[in-house]
Amino acid sequence: MLVACGGGKSDTINGNWTATLSGAQVLKFTVTLNQTAPPDVDMTNFNFTTPTPCFDAFHGQSATFTSSGIVNGNITGAFTLGIGTLVPAQPQNELNLQGNVNGKTLAGNWTLTGGATPGCNSDSGAFTMTRS
Repeated sequence: MLVACGGGKSDTINGNWTATLSGAQVLKFTVTLNQTAPPDVDMTNFNFTTPTPCFDAFHGQSATFTSSGIVNGNITGAFTLGIGTLVPAQPQNELNLQGNVNGKTLAGNWTLTGGATPGCNSDSGAFTMTRS
C-alpha cells in the first residue's frame, strides 16, 4: 500500500519561506532557503515585505540548519539566520533569528541591533516562518 500526501518534501528545509517577526515593531520578509552543504544554508530572494529603514541595503547574510531528524514525517532541527548592513566606520544593523523547524513551520526568537541607520531601533520578540 502506498500512502502519499501533497505539498512537497518534508525532509528538507529547502523552499520559499515567509516570516513574521513580532515585537515593538512588526517586520515581515520572504526568503528562499537551500541547504546544499549542511549545516550552511544559502539564502536568495531575501525581501522585506514591510518597510524598514534598517536594511535598505544589506550584506553579510548567513543561515544554518542542523537537522535532528524526521518526526511524524516532518524534518525537525535548530535554525539560525542573520543579516547585517555594512556601514564603514559605524556600527552595523544586525538581525538575528534563532529557532526550531518542525516541518513547514519555523518558530523562535529574534533580536535587532539597530543604530547604524536613522529610524532603525533595537528590538526583539518572537517570530514564525512558514514554507509555501
